Amino acid sequence: MDYRENVNENAERNISSEIVKAAKKLFSNIGFRLLIGTVIVYGVCYGLQYLLLSIMSAVNPGFIELVTTDYTANLVFSMGIQYAFAMPLLALVLAVKLPGKAPEKRKIGFGWWLVFFIISYSLMYSSNLIGTGINSLISSISGNTISTYAVQTMIQNANIWVVTICTVIFAPLVEELIFRKILIDRCGRYGEAASALLSGLAFGLFHGNLTQGIYAFCLGYFLALVYSKTGKIQATIGIHMVVNFMGSFIPMTLLKFIDLDALDALDPNNTESVIEFMSTYGIGFMILSLYGMLIMALVIAGIVLLIVNRRKFMPQPGEVRLPRHSTFKTVVGNPGMLVFIIASIGYIVYTFIEGLRV
Repeated sequence: MDYRENVNENAERNISSEIVKAAKKLFSNIGFRLLIGTVIVYGVCYGLQYLLLSIMSAVNPGFIELVTTDYTANLVFSMGIQYAFAMPLLALVLAVKLPGKAPEKRKIGFGWWLVFFIISYSLMYSSNLIGTGINSLISSISGNTISTYAVQTMIQNANIWVVTICTVIFAPLVEELIFRKILIDRCGRYGEAASALLSGLAFGLFHGNLTQGIYAFCLGYFLALVYSKTGKIQATIGIHMVVNFMGSFIPMTLLKFIDLDALDALDPNNTESVIEFMSTYGIGFMILSLYGMLIMALVIAGIVLLIVNRRKFMPQPGEVRLPRHSTFKTVVGNPGMLVFIIASIGYIVYTFIEGLRV
């Protein structure tokens, strides 16, 4: 009996070793593809921008001034190149000659769709606060202020309808197809934990900065679980769209009820001016306060729903079971993913340092 047990144990170890080896090979392949695809995205974005600006300058120098000074034109120009030309190339790099299998589709009612959204928004908002807090901490320690990344500045100042089309429709659609469907379809057989970790890491690192990277990882990980458990990419696209809608269109609309220039110029020590300002824009402040209360309610509700339904969101094993407690090492502990992660962190550190200003 002892001999047979030893033989069986050795056989199981050999099988587990082969499974991990095959999985690492796949994740390493994906890691190198992510690195190559990311380099292509940046290359295409910067290259096309330079080429188009050169052509514009030759045709009409006024175009250059429009693109570089007008936030709406700048947003359309930069995001149009990224999502219409560069991101499809990333999708091609990740998908070509790498077969995938979509998760089994399951019916989900509106109630569960609502639960998914509330938890997603709660995770995104909470992790965004963490990223902002880290930035503030580093700012206070270094004595410098970390500048807002360029895309956020454009979004805050561009035409609200253009922002909606770019960030609420196109960005979630393209990102979900790449970072959820393409990635998970190709590694989902190794379980939901492995595929969600890959999806979250890739999505977070791709954003290229600390604040966005933290909340993109948390949101990406959870949306990966949603797609894996429902098999419906429409669900994650819809959730992503609503999350972006609440983070861009609604705040930009509500802020129109307040004169921000007057607020910046307001002297808090001048009681008469403060009273006059509040009487003039009191309704606007009340609407913003109500929206802030709604956000806090969603965050708290999301945390409660996640705790109550935690068993339903536990990652399930795939067709090929990885050995216990080996998921992280399998996904990350391979040449391709390590190179991609190190290169991405290096770029994030670079942009972080560049974002410091005295």
